[in-house]
Amino acid sequence: MLRAARAAKVARVQHYVWLDQDETYPARFREAMRVAIRTLEDEAVRRAYEGERKLVNYKGKPVRDVD
Repeated sequence: MLRAARAAKVARVQHYVWLDQDETYPARFREAMRVAIRTLEDEAVRRAYEGERKLVNYKGKPVRDVD
């Protein structure tokens, strides 16, 4: 939560203030979380099927790509 607050340039406790005082914020926050979770799940499935190419280095020099 701290990293997200810093990235958004708001105080860390502001999220809880909005949850308590803004009637629309909880629903918007839940929807944003659903979208974020779905995006992460989709990427995990994509990587499971397609793999992720990774460069292998030996003594600082590229050796080969690995799936």
